[in-house]
Amino acid sequence: EALPSRPSIGSEESSAAAKGFGGRHASQPPAPAPVGVPSMDRSLSRASRADGAPNRGSLEALQDEEASLRHYRSEVWPERKAKRREALKQELHEACGSAKELGDLVARKKQSIAVLKSQLAAMAPDCDEAEQLRLRKQMDTAYFKDTVQQLKEYKAKIEALQQQLSESQDELQSDFLSWHRTALAEAHKKQDRHRAVELTSAGGERVTSNWKERVRP
Repeated sequence: EALPSRPSIGSEESSAAAKGFGGRHASQPPAPAPVGVPSMDRSLSRASRADGAPNRGSLEALQDEEASLRHYRSEVWPERKAKRREALKQELHEACGSAKELGDLVARKKQSIAVLKSQLAAMAPDCDEAEQLRLRKQMDTAYFKDTVQQLKEYKAKIEALQQQLSESQDELQSDFLSWHRTALAEAHKKQDRHRAVELTSAGGERVTSNWKERVRP
């Protein structure tokens, strides 16, 4: 379900990891972000990122792709897509359950028909009991064929749902990678600006110190 060397989409963890990912279902508050770098959950909320803008999280947090994926899936991915994916999973689950019940019923009816055939073969064909068994066999055979047809329809439905769910997974993977690349690039830029400010500040302090040395009486 996931691309090679990428975090798995198929896993359904609902809680976000540490390193700045709050998550809607997290059981503990996120660890404090480094000075000057806002934590991911503070810098982004469902209301403030309605346009799907990339998270301005810390570089350290974004470099954990598994945690980034969990955060993106629960907090950033458009809600309509997430709801559609969950609806597909629920519908697939129900269809598989119905197909299993039909499969069990087909197996029981097949066995029942085999027993009736065996009983009919062991008795005189013109007796009253044989006539009753033939009627039961006809009814079971008709029911068996109808159930087999329903099972075929459910199998086709399951295949279609699996295809739609696979497409949803591909969409989630693509959306996440696009968001993650942008968020990483912005985090790197932020880190570079922060370092530039630190270097400028350090240089100014040295110049001030040298000037004080020169003008000292």
